[in-house]
Amino acid sequence: MATRIDLRQAAWLAALFGIVVSGCSGLTTVNGTDSSAFLPSMRVAWDVGSSTASPASASSSQPHDGRAMELFVAHGSGDSTQNLSAGQDPIRFGGVTFNAPLAIREQFEFSLVALSFRWRKFFNNFGLELLGGGGYGSLDATLDAGAQRGRENPGRLHAQGAFGVIGNLTASTSLQARGTIGLSSRFSFGRSEAVVVQAIGKNAAVRAGWAWWNWNDNLTSGSDIHFKLSGPTLGLDLEF
Repeated sequence: MATRIDLRQAAWLAALFGIVVSGCSGLTTVNGTDSSAFLPSMRVAWDVGSSTASPASASSSQPHDGRAMELFVAHGSGDSTQNLSAGQDPIRFGGVTFNAPLAIREQFEFSLVALSFRWRKFFNNFGLELLGGGGYGSLDATLDAGAQRGRENPGRLHAQGAFGVIGNLTASTSLQARGTIGLSSRFSFGRSEAVVVQAIGKNAAVRAGWAWWNWNDNLTSGSDIHFKLSGPTLGLDLEF
């Protein structure tokens, strides 16, 4: 008798678990990619403690050994189209349910403000950098299917870390690459860039190159979000 009751309880729990899982997984992820976005950014850094200029450095704007606090601000926007095929699970976004078959236009915008502690070490003209800190990231996205329109604009506090490599070519020019990862309880992002940096004064430099930025968000009452941006980047660096 006890075995029969245990089997019935196990079957009931298995059925309940199946209902819960199917209810949680019955939505299509929002996917959007724009590979022709413009991704501007700005860095403002100030040295803390002592710092030592690298062999090719002639100004504060040229990368050098030492520790600093860095404020980073970035922005990017894009648009794409996502097609829901017949029989595909719906998208729930901004309180609106988009049922297949349907073509959905997606417009999305990323913003990021972060403050990090930065460490740099040079070996002749080659340098490494590590950053750790936190910030605030926000997403503003709209899905439009003509008769239906939904919008989400979540904002998240997050922790972040970054790793970069630097090559000083001359006293005023360098090549730089940096990858950053940000995490919170409900979202994550990755941003990387490869740029040429040119000093334009003792405390200022401009960056130009290519950047990649992806954003993943798990909404509490809707489809998960996965957006990607890539394209040219232009930035201003201020070093004090």
